[in-house]
Amino acid sequence: MNDQLARLITIGVASTLILLTAYHRKRARRAVRALSSSGMEVVRLRPEGRIAWLRAGGIFIWVSLVLYMTEPDWMDWSRLAVPPAVPWLGAALTVASVPAILWVLRHLGLNLSSGSAPRAFHQLVKTGPYGWIRHPWYSALFLFLLGLSLLWSSWLLALLTATRATYFLARSRIEEINLVGFFGDSYREYARRVPKFAPWPRPRDRR
Repeated sequence: MNDQLARLITIGVASTLILLTAYHRKRARRAVRALSSSGMEVVRLRPEGRIAWLRAGGIFIWVSLVLYMTEPDWMDWSRLAVPPAVPWLGAALTVASVPAILWVLRHLGLNLSSGSAPRAFHQLVKTGPYGWIRHPWYSALFLFLLGLSLLWSSWLLALLTATRATYFLARSRIEEINLVGFFGDSYREYARRVPKFAPWPRPRDRR
């Protein structure tokens, strides 16, 4: 696969994901404003604390992608010699992340939030991808980043993806503490039946 095609795939998928996420975040923020008059506020259970520094991995990922897309020759030092099938596999995974993330956003609905603590009006979502795994948002983002690493045959992107995966893992633990504190036994039962990041074993309440 040549750099021009890899660039087009990266721009197309990244732009689509940014627009989809921005649209759904805007809807969620609009709902928060509409409900603010009723006195509903964020339930503050546990902040991210010391793992916040791992967010920086996301910044480095985007900087690297911009360089791969605009000046790929500058990034040759970070690219590996791989079989021709590897970039194509990466392209398939990258494109597959779009419907995966859209599926998550549609079922997450107004629960979409940048914080790790639920709001007073949030509900426990168990439909769609949440019937298969508890954290499909992180799984779909990992799919996107892994795909890009293979698409560009980049050990740098692979390293940044691993850093981001560490952040997803740490943040998911904080979120689960918050969710247990908010939903109580309902979430404990849900977590007992539904795996965390990968759909195995198959859950019983998928829809």
